[in-house]
Amino acid sequence: MAAPYATSAARSLAALGLDPYPLPLDEDGPRPQHLERALSAGAKVVIVTSRAQNPTGAFVTPERGAQLCDVLAGHPQTLVIEDNHAAELAGVELTTLAGATDAWAFIRSTSKPYGPDLRVALLAGDETTIARVEGRMSVGTGWVSTLLQRLVVELWKQPHAQATVTEAAGTYNDRRHQLIAALANRGVTSTGRTGLNVWVPVTDETTVVSRLLQAGWSVTPGARFRQASHRRANHSQCPKPRHHFPNWPTTRRNSRHRTPSHLLDMTSPGLK
Repeated sequence: MAAPYATSAARSLAALGLDPYPLPLDEDGPRPQHLERALSAGAKVVIVTSRAQNPTGAFVTPERGAQLCDVLAGHPQTLVIEDNHAAELAGVELTTLAGATDAWAFIRSTSKPYGPDLRVALLAGDETTIARVEGRMSVGTGWVSTLLQRLVVELWKQPHAQATVTEAAGTYNDRRHQLIAALANRGVTSTGRTGLNVWVPVTDETTVVSRLLQAGWSVTPGARFRQASHRRANHSQCPKPRHHFPNWPTTRRNSRHRTPSHLLDMTSPGLK
């Protein structure tokens, strides 16, 4: 699994008794040489976030996708799971690895664009993998609410809903680039080509997180996402009030049109 990775994914693997093998990535996605190394070492499942990788914002480019498919073709029994959680909010074209191996699953969530309360995602895959998912669901939730499924379809049909999501995607993209540029002006390198997060290297992660919290800004420590990678802090962008994401205090919403100076000052290279 591409590392650093979302904590929810790590918890799911732990619950299944699986041992994650961290797969280093750059802004173009997982690195082919490390994927080959992991598969040669015995890895049976590869989990890739196609776009808006949490927390780094990486996405699989067409060139990188072709390289990864070449590696996967040499290991046809590998199960490839693609997580397209950001979907319409990603802001970049999708490059998929589907079909590179005999077993695959592609998941497109509606939670990011339309709200987590929908609890709906679309799944495509090979016949055997889909049958296994259906079998697992039959002893649990059974099915996904048809009411929620119909609601998602209606949202996709409504031009106003689509326009709102498109506007939100543009707003997230603008804010992310503004923050990255402001940090760069202060000598701080950060990443976040797509998605809702900016991955920021800092000198002292604990101090940065605590001081920003005291100043009224919430950031997530990178330790929650890391396995044998550099110390970083993850800054999550505050969403528009009308968009369905976790609520933020009004004081933070009112400052959404400016770059947080506290964040810039406290992540500067000189901080000890």
